[in-house]
Amino acid sequence: MIKGNCLCGKVHYEVLKLAGPLIHCHCNYCRKTHTAAFSSNLTAKKTDFTLTSGENYITFYESSPGKQRYFCSNCGSSLWHEKKETNQLMTIKMGSIEEFPEFEQQEFTSFHIHCESDKPWLTYENLEKHQQLPK
Repeated sequence: MIKGNCLCGKVHYEVLKLAGPLIHCHCNYCRKTHTAAFSSNLTAKKTDFTLTSGENYITFYESSPGKQRYFCSNCGSSLWHEKKETNQLMTIKMGSIEEFPEFEQQEFTSFHIHCESDKPWLTYENLEKHQQLPK
């Protein structure tokens, strides 16, 4: 079982199992929402998701018609989003995952999407060419 929470710990959730690939999205909405170069996401069926605490802290923003991004109203952590056209599914933000005991056993199909950008510091090609800092 996957367990996740927001930064302040007021909102907690559990996901019984996943229903889709690992997607790293580089679109403007994901970059702005996460204030990062991209957002890493996993898909789950809504029936496999349980909000275990903090329901009164959940709020959402409709970033485009039919797409709602849910976050903690106390700390602002992005938690998941839902799209009207895929109403049985939800997209979990991997940055909010706290426990994922079966991660090593998962065989994810992984994709980078919406990698094109008019900002050279955010292009996938430029992100890929930089090396890791020495330890």
